[in-house]
Amino acid sequence: MATPNSSVVTGPGAQVPAGPVAVSEDVGERSSTLSVLLQPSNLDRVQVNVSGSTSRRPIVAQLLPIIERECAQNLSPLAKELIRSLPEMRRLDSIPNSAMAYTDIFGHLNFSRGRHSIDAAAQVAKLKLPLSNHERAVLEIALLFHDIGHVPGSHAMDKVFASMRGAPPIGEWGYGREEYHELHGAELVGSGPSSPRIRSLCGEVIFGDVMAVLTHEDRRPHFEKVQTYGHFKPNLPEDRVSILSDLKDRLDRTSYLKFDYLLGGYDNARVGEVVKAIERYHESLFLTEKGVATTDAEAYQKIIDARGWHFEHVPSHPTNGLISAVMQQALWQEVRRQGYSQEYLQSPGVYQDIRQKLLGARYAEVFGRETWAWFRKGGQCVTNFVAPIATLKMSDLTESGRLAVKKIRDRDEVIAPDRAFPAGLVTAVCGAPIYDASPLELEVQGVLQQRSKATPLFFVYPVQHDKAFTHLVATDGDLSQVEQQSFGYSSPSQAEGRVVIAARAYSPEDGRIVDLATLAETVRKVLTKRGWVRDGSIGFEPRIFVKPHQSAIFDSDIQNAMSALNPQWLKESPTEMLERLERCWGRTR
Repeated sequence: MATPNSSVVTGPGAQVPAGPVAVSEDVGERSSTLSVLLQPSNLDRVQVNVSGSTSRRPIVAQLLPIIERECAQNLSPLAKELIRSLPEMRRLDSIPNSAMAYTDIFGHLNFSRGRHSIDAAAQVAKLKLPLSNHERAVLEIALLFHDIGHVPGSHAMDKVFASMRGAPPIGEWGYGREEYHELHGAELVGSGPSSPRIRSLCGEVIFGDVMAVLTHEDRRPHFEKVQTYGHFKPNLPEDRVSILSDLKDRLDRTSYLKFDYLLGGYDNARVGEVVKAIERYHESLFLTEKGVATTDAEAYQKIIDARGWHFEHVPSHPTNGLISAVMQQALWQEVRRQGYSQEYLQSPGVYQDIRQKLLGARYAEVFGRETWAWFRKGGQCVTNFVAPIATLKMSDLTESGRLAVKKIRDRDEVIAPDRAFPAGLVTAVCGAPIYDASPLELEVQGVLQQRSKATPLFFVYPVQHDKAFTHLVATDGDLSQVEQQSFGYSSPSQAEGRVVIAARAYSPEDGRIVDLATLAETVRKVLTKRGWVRDGSIGFEPRIFVKPHQSAIFDSDIQNAMSALNPQWLKESPTEMLERLERCWGRTR
């Protein structure tokens, strides 16, 4: 059994051979292999053959194997055994860290939550902080498990859980009201099928503190937490648990940001700057009585800026909203197909049922075999089967139109529509208790229902990513003087985005192409009759789900791959129907 003073963590790994790039041997003690490879002189030295074409993308080809080798060197024997023996860790290997990996346009973002978790845990051995061996062991294992509660769709499914009446009120406990993956992860570690093995491998001392870190956001009394997560006993004082929880969140963010850029297809110079900023930031961390602080505010601001820039171009892309909308609709349609009653949909049992299936990797039972085939690895992308029929620019909407596309909110939080509207209204109109429905969605779906149009529509709304983070910063480099500073980013105005209305392009009964033009005409009549658009200003962008906001930010290979994308529905739709769609809106943008 491990004790707080036992050493279960390996030290920082030795320098790793750089592979195909020649690396200078006079590497400073504070420089890693990554830093050397990211020098301007190395970035464009090697040309890599990708899919039969020559590409100047040495970063992905060379840095990822090095990262994996460094992870192997920096992980403790305990972490390696947990990775090897737990089915929950193997399940994470099949879950993309970004749901955009399910799309054609961003399929290259194909790193998994398992890979990210291992990388985040491996960073602990490299931290130059006054942490005890026990604290390093706890932080490493907490990072290894921090995403273990994620399921396909990740945050989209968190929203679905938040909309269920049987879901526990985690917002009242201290979690973010939609962070159900954190709750589920702590439950899996504390009382899930593999919990006895985790306890046995870690020992009760390390296990108790790992659970304390994983449940740190839960501010309930300990006896209530034990009822939820199973028995555990913290050993570290609260202030040290708080520090480890803060470090867990920071290493989590920098790890997935690193992979977002390494695999995002961005130009080498931008990738190099981001990875170097992350390394500088890790080197700058120190501990104070107030918590974790940094001596390099500039590096941290670069990290925040990089995060905002990536969010603007990838998570804010309308395809991300499409993935969420399709998953929500498919989940509830499958529940109804399996014969559950309307009363069951409103009961606490549906939350437990869907939760157990998702955490048990029974995904086809949740989303339906056909829809899950659109998402699973090797399957065809959802954008081949779902087509945009209207793309409304926010600036083209009237004042009442802009109000109509706003999601139902309680104060500043989106709430489940069935709790805002009369009970069951959203489910009755949309065929599912869609979490982020808007009045526009209810109106259009209601008209289609009245006209016996069975094809479900998917509504994708512009996403505004405004985030603020605080950090303790050493004033003028004086470690004895720290002050809290705010760092943040703001995405462009929602007026620049689009409200996309999409539909299933193929009939589920016989696989034939749906008459999209007739659906579009119905939507146009609703929008104009309600006075929600200015002068009939409604756009139609048939490739909106397969074209980037800005293609120039990606390297030439990614640009060429994106420009070559042509959804299956677009290739198979009759020319006459496409012409009718364009005539319906009067113009193409």
